[in-house]
Amino acid sequence: VGIDLAGRKFQVCFYNEDNELVNTTFDIYALRRFIASTHQKLLISMEGCTGSSYWAKYAIAHGHKAVVLDARAIKNRKAQKDDFNDAFFIREALFTHHQTCRIRTQEEIDLKTFYVQREQYIKSLNAVCSNVRQRLIAAGAYEHVVTGADSALLAIKYYKKQINNKADVGSSSLTLKTLDSFVEDINYLTQKIDRINQDIIDAKARESQVANQLMTIPGIGPQLALLLSLDISDISR
Repeated sequence: VGIDLAGRKFQVCFYNEDNELVNTTFDIYALRRFIASTHQKLLISMEGCTGSSYWAKYAIAHGHKAVVLDARAIKNRKAQKDDFNDAFFIREALFTHHQTCRIRTQEEIDLKTFYVQREQYIKSLNAVCSNVRQRLIAAGAYEHVVTGADSALLAIKYYKKQINNKADVGSSSLTLKTLDSFVEDINYLTQKIDRINQDIIDAKARESQVANQLMTIPGIGPQLALLLSLDISDISR
């Protein structure tokens, strides 16, 4: 069985009991029923994507075998790009290609989610620091160098002193509120990043045998080691 996974509609390609090729569309409920109610043991293939681990585990839980194929293994076999052809070639690739993806556990998926959240927080923090830099430049406060969160907070501190000492001409009645808002955002985002780093990533890295082995390599800390271990899993590979 080849399944082209999508958001709400799924193209499924298989041979029925009469040895006829079926290539049809299921919604999520029909696909669940198809997998759960088919008593014959199926070999189900799908491309690696966001939902592939869920469907692979669902198939395995109902007594079938599931294989998640590396999308690069079947990309070149696709003719016209549509759901019908995708499902057909995913099924065909099961017998001709051996590049597979690992089926992730729920904890691994959750850890990946934390990495995504962390990157989003870092991007937001960088954006706030950039806004601080631009605000200081607009006020002519070129002496305050902003390269990150710590330097942004320090620059804001000294700039506020200039305002209070009447040594600044680039401020208005809203300036102090703007600066306080910057400080609030920086502290919030920094705390979020630190919590993910220390309470989740660092803690899980210490529990991971693969991550601990990777951390013996100079330059690889717990955050990078755990991220690599999520993709490597079996380090003997």
